[in-house]
Formats: sequence, C-alpha cells, structure tokens
Amino acid sequence: MFDVARIEVESPKKLGFERVVSTKELGKRLVESNDFAKIRVWANSGKLFFASSFEPNIGMIRGVADSGKSAFLVDLAGCIGADGSKKAIEISKRRFFLLLCKKYKAPFVLCSLAPSKWYLRNCHECACVFSLMGLAPEEIRKGFLEIGKYLEKTKAKKAIG
Repeated sequence: MFDVARIEVESPKKLGFERVVSTKELGKRLVESNDFAKIRVWANSGKLFFASSFEPNIGMIRGVADSGKSAFLVDLAGCIGADGSKKAIEISKRRFFLLLCKKYKAPFVLCSLAPSKWYLRNCHECACVFSLMGLAPEEIRKGFLEIGKYLEKTKAKKAIG
C-alpha cells in the first residue's frame, strides 16, 4: 500500500506502507484546485485532483468518473489538523464526497498528505479513520493502492522522454 505526503519520509515500512510518495515526486500529475470547471475540463488528462474544499459538485465527480483516467485525492491532514467541531465538519465533508465518488464510480486515492512528521499516521490508523468515513475494508485497500497506477504512468513518461 502507498501513501502520499507533502514531506519526504525516510522509513515508510515503519508506518506499514510499501512506499510514501512525496507531492514533489508527483509533480504536475497532482492538481490542487477548487475550480470545478477546470477539473471537469482536465478530467481526461490522467491527473490526480485535490479539491481541498470537498464540495459535492456532481458534475465534477461525474466528469472524472466518465473519463476513467483521473482520480481524486482524499486526505486525512485536513481532519488531523482541525480541532473540535471543525474536525467533525472536515470528516463529514470527506465522507459525503467519498459517498458521491462511490455512487458515480469515480476513482479516488486515499492518503495522509502529511505536511509534517507530526501528521504522519501508520497504515492501520489511516484505515480506521477512513472506515469512519463509510468505506469498507476492500475500498480502503483499493484507495491506498490506486496511486500505484499513477506512479507507473509517471515512470513510463520519464522513460519515453
């Protein structure tokens, strides 16, 4: 299983992950935007989309689902960094977003997206939090493995270019 973080992680095996990919390594493959029209236009580009607002825009989700080439990035960092009722709101946003992704069959990548070492969680802790968001164990496993497809595409492009 894989994780995505904003920092370099020296020993991913201690966290229970095969590999922790940094956002720098993903480079232009990762698009961070809350512009839903832009995400719908780029849906066929094979990119990972991180919309930090997690607005339930059905057109955007269906656009990515219909393309079959791109996926959404769903993180834990926004939940971990929040306190009190803000944490509950962040979890519920992600839960509803994942519910829509499942309904419209939009691929999603689960990750911690940790901005510092204090936000890193091991594989089991991440799985437990995502299960609170309504995901079954097999959906969680698939979500953590999904990033592997995008890493393979990146390696193939580097080999060609």
